[in-house]
Amino acid sequence: KEGSWIRIILKNEGIDPSMIHNIIFVNYGKRKDVALKANEVGPDSDFIPKNHPDFIAASPLALPGETVTFEFKAPAKDNYEFFCSYPGHADMMKGYLFVK
Repeated sequence: KEGSWIRIILKNEGIDPSMIHNIIFVNYGKRKDVALKANEVGPDSDFIPKNHPDFIAASPLALPGETVTFEFKAPAKDNYEFFCSYPGHADMMKGYLFVK
């Protein structure tokens, strides 16, 4: 529900050192725009463009074998997208968040 707290537990069960992941929440229809900006901000920012106007929330990067937990307040009632912003992952690792 709008305004409620959302807790995400991201468990990276990968073993390949190149399989680094995160999860980033953005306004609906803006995944590709934010993913491009994520590549620009690079690894020093965990591939998270926090200053992008469509950014909502994101986890830190999870290396293979790591688990990261983060919380954020649900935005206004609407539909949103989430994806992994690590380079090359955004087109396959994606989904939707529906806030009531």
